[in-house]
Amino acid sequence: MPMNGTSVLVTGGASGIGQATAQAFARRGAQVALIYLTSDPAATRARVSGRRSR
Repeated sequence: MPMNGTSVLVTGGASGIGQATAQAFARRGAQVALIYLTSDPAATRARVSGRRSR
């Protein structure tokens, strides 16, 4: 199902089920925002999204 124009908030998006969920939404065209706890959030966000973090 295409999700272009949809925004999604994923908790725990740095790893595991949250990461897989974020990637699945992104593959379908959604804009994905992540909430997570980590010591290096910029690096994790870049790894999860596959893009350079801002």
